[in-house]
Amino acid sequence: MSKWHYVHFHLKDELPQIGSGHRWAWVRVEYKWTYVWDETSKCQRKLRTTKFLELKTDYQPKEKKKCRSSQKINSKEPSLQEQRS
Repeated sequence: MSKWHYVHFHLKDELPQIGSGHRWAWVRVEYKWTYVWDETSKCQRKLRTTKFLELKTDYQPKEKKKCRSSQKINSKEPSLQEQRS
């Protein structure tokens, strides 16, 4: 489960229940949906994550971690054939 972040962003007409303009709100970004909780209007709404990332925000998504098997393949360790010769 992802964490809640207190984020500043600018809304136009994406979330009319929350309002428009510059807002500070609690945001939980997941794969498909982003949940927005506004303390002043006491409501929670969801928005597509692709739409949320298009907004002007100060939220920085984290980079995905690479799996360990791909790191071993890309490393410069000599293979068994190279060691034999």
